Amino acid sequence: MSPNNNRDQIIRELREQVEDLEIQLKHLKNDLRITKDEYETTTNKYFEIYSKMENLVAERTEELEASQKVLEQKGHELQIMLDSSPALIYYKDTKHRYLRVNKMFADVLGIPIEEIIGKTYAELLPDKTDHGMPADLQVIQHDQPILNKLEMLETATGIRELKIDKIPYKDTEGNVLGIIGFGLDVTDLKKVESEKKELERQLSQAQKLESLGILAGGIAHDFNNVMAIVSGAAQMLEIKSGEDSLQPYIDMITSSITRGKSITDRLLTFARAESMEFKTLSGNKSLESTYEIATHTLSKDVNIEVIPYDQNDYIIGDPSYLQQVLLNLCINSADAMPEGGTITLALEEAPEQMVHAYLGETDQSYLCIRVRDTGSGIEPDVLEHIFEPFFTTKEPGKGTGLGLSVAYKIMQQHHGWIDVRSETGVGTVVTLGLPHAPESSIYEEMPLLAEGYVGNGEQILLVDDEESLRNLLCERLKMNGYQVSVAPNGEKALEMCKEMGDVLDLVITDIKMPKIGGITLQKHLKTILPDLSTVAITGIVEQQQLENSGPTGFDAVLQKPLKIPDLLKTVRRVLEKKEVME
Repeated sequence: MSPNNNRDQIIRELREQVEDLEIQLKHLKNDLRITKDEYETTTNKYFEIYSKMENLVAERTEELEASQKVLEQKGHELQIMLDSSPALIYYKDTKHRYLRVNKMFADVLGIPIEEIIGKTYAELLPDKTDHGMPADLQVIQHDQPILNKLEMLETATGIRELKIDKIPYKDTEGNVLGIIGFGLDVTDLKKVESEKKELERQLSQAQKLESLGILAGGIAHDFNNVMAIVSGAAQMLEIKSGEDSLQPYIDMITSSITRGKSITDRLLTFARAESMEFKTLSGNKSLESTYEIATHTLSKDVNIEVIPYDQNDYIIGDPSYLQQVLLNLCINSADAMPEGGTITLALEEAPEQMVHAYLGETDQSYLCIRVRDTGSGIEPDVLEHIFEPFFTTKEPGKGTGLGLSVAYKIMQQHHGWIDVRSETGVGTVVTLGLPHAPESSIYEEMPLLAEGYVGNGEQILLVDDEESLRNLLCERLKMNGYQVSVAPNGEKALEMCKEMGDVLDLVITDIKMPKIGGITLQKHLKTILPDLSTVAITGIVEQQQLENSGPTGFDAVLQKPLKIPDLLKTVRRVLEKKEVME
C-alpha cells in the first residue's frame, strides 16, 4: 500500500475515534444532566416520603400509646372484676409460673399479688407441698378441664380445702399456653356444716329427751305412790312385829324399796322434776368425797388418782347430784377396765374453746372436772348414742341405760355441759363443765333433827288420793300422838278446812291429785286460813316451785317414797316453829 493511502487510512480511523469520543462525550453530558434532574426529583420525593413517614410514625405512636392505655385500663378493669370474685382465681403458664392471680387467691396464700406474679408455687412456699400439681399437669397434657375437684392448698397460715375447676388456657390457634383455675374455699363452709349437723343432732336429742322426760315423770309419780305404800307397810310391820324371824323379810322389802327409789330418782332427774339445791361447793372436796366412796366401792384393781385445782376451786352445784354423776362416771370407767387400770379425777380451768362450743358467748367463768380412765374406750358408732335414755352396752341386769342420760340432764340443770372423748384401746375422758363461783361458801350438810317427835294431840288433815297410803300414814301419825283427819281429794279438804277453822294445826297434802292439786289447795288455804301450816308430799314437782306456790309457800316438802321417821321429824319441826311464832 502507498504511503498516502496508509495516511488516509490512519486519518480516517482517527476521525472515527474522535467521532466516537464526541458521541461518548455528548452521551456523557446528557447522562449527567439526566442524573442531576433525577437526583433533584428523587431528593424531593425522599423528603416528601420522609415527611410522610414521620407523620405516619407519629400517628402510629399515638395509636400505640392509646392502645396501651386501653390495654392498661382493660387489665385494671379485669383485675377489679377478678378481685371482686369470692373465688380464688389464677392463670399459670406451662412452666407453672403465675401470670395473674386475684386478691382472694393472694389473701388465702398469705402473699401479696406483686410477689406472686412470675413465680411458681415451689418458689413461693418451698417448704409446702403443691397438692394441685398432678391435676395441673393433667389439664395441660391432655387439654381437658377438671371440674369440682376437692383439693388441699397449703398456705403460710395453714391448710385450706378448695373446691376447684381447672381449665386449659389456649391461644387463638388452640395451643395450650397454661391453665386457669377457679376455686372456692370450703374450709369454713365445711366447719359450719359440721356444726349445723351437730346442732341438729343435739336438737333431736333434746326433743327425744324432753318427750321421754314427760313419760318418765308420769311413771315415776305412779311408781312412787306404790313404793310409798309398800314402804309404809314395811315400817309398820317392823314396828308391830315382835318376831325376829320376820326381820330378814322386812329387810328384803326395805332393800327393794331403796333400789326402786334409786330408779325413780333417776327418772325424776331425767324428767327435770326432781328438786335441786344449788350451793357454792369446794370442787377439790367434791373430788375427795368421790374418791373416798369410789375407793370402797370399786374393784381393788382400779387405782384412783385425784388432781386438785391449786387456785379458787369453788363451783356452783347441787352436792348430791354432782356426787351421783361423778360416781356413775367412775363406775362406767371401772366397767371399761375389767382387768384393772387407773381413774384420774382432775379439777381445772375450763378451756375457753370448750365453753364457747357448748354455751356460746358468756361472761360466766367455768371450771371443769375431768374423769379420765385407761379402759378399752368407746367405739365411734356407740359414742353417738351414749346419751340416749335406756341405751346400754352392758349385759342384761348390769345396767339400766339411764346413767349418762341422767348425767346429761343434771349438767344441763347446772347450766353446764358434759363432753365425752374416747379412743378405743386408749381410754375415755369425760369433762363436766360447772359455773365457777367467785366467792367461797363451803356447803355443810344440815344436821339431823334431835330425837323426840311425839305429838301433843295437834289436829292434822292428811290429803291424798291414794287410799292405802292415806290410811297407812294416818295410822302412823295417830300412833305418835296426833289427831288425824283424812280427805281423798282437794275439794273435800277445802270443805273440811272451812269446817274445822282455827282448830286445824297442819295440812299434809299430796301435790298431784285430780281436779284440785296440792299447789292450788295450798293457795286457797292461805286465803281462808293464813296462819295454817302446810307440808307437801311429792314425787315430781320441784321444791322451788312448791316453796313459791303461795304467799309464803309450803313450810316443808317431803319426797316420795316417804320414810316414816322423816315424816314425823318434819311434822314436829313445822309445828314447833308455829308455836314459837305464836
